[in-house]
Amino acid sequence: MKDGNRIWDFISNNLITLSTIITGIVVIVLQQIGIIGPDQISAAILAILALLATSEIVDKSRKLDRIEDSVAKGFSSTLKAIGNPEVYKFPLIDEGFEYVAKRIREAKFTIDHVGFSPRVPRWSKSNEKYNKAIISILKSNRVKYRYVFILRPSGSQITRTVSFLSDSDIKQYFPACYIQHDESFPAFSFILIDQEELIIYYSNVLGEPEVGLSIRHPDIVQVHSDYFRRLWTDATRLNLKKSIELSQQFPQKD
Repeated sequence: MKDGNRIWDFISNNLITLSTIITGIVVIVLQQIGIIGPDQISAAILAILALLATSEIVDKSRKLDRIEDSVAKGFSSTLKAIGNPEVYKFPLIDEGFEYVAKRIREAKFTIDHVGFSPRVPRWSKSNEKYNKAIISILKSNRVKYRYVFILRPSGSQITRTVSFLSDSDIKQYFPACYIQHDESFPAFSFILIDQEELIIYYSNVLGEPEVGLSIRHPDIVQVHSDYFRRLWTDATRLNLKKSIELSQQFPQKD
């Protein structure tokens, strides 16, 4: 029964192609027995070519339909497999900093931090809480804090790195960097808290606030964790001596 269904499916999916082959065979037979002449053969060849062209178009259309159907089914099954991730979009940038500060203070094991976004001067209380939370968690030496950043002409991040590496109370801070001379490249930043939560910030168009998301889902967190591992592997690791040298090359601008 299944074999019969497969045969009919094959015929229905390749009807034009099969018709073209049969037509060609009939034309050859009729020409051999003298029923049709050269003029009729020319017309038959044109008809066969038209059928072949139609067959190619239909075949490509069906292939595209099958691809789209496979993608749709695959996407649906993937969503079912991964479940519903917890995603929260911060309506205000200050609310985002308040939340990040809270989560940094609550971290138990690791913080993997990518600071690629261009420097934006901030003087809000929420940003102050964020900076204090970083200092607090570093001085507690409770978590391993890895920080990868882009060293830009403003030099702000390297100045802070020198400050942290110079502090004898901080023992679990591990910085690394990439050097980039374009201050305005719109990269993004993210923080992984205990390999459980991803907090990510995307740069927006000039004059518009950044877009911040908190995401909790093992697969999404793992993807960014793998990406962080790649960034960490290729970045220049920094110690105090190297950081001081870079701070002299990239002095902080007010």
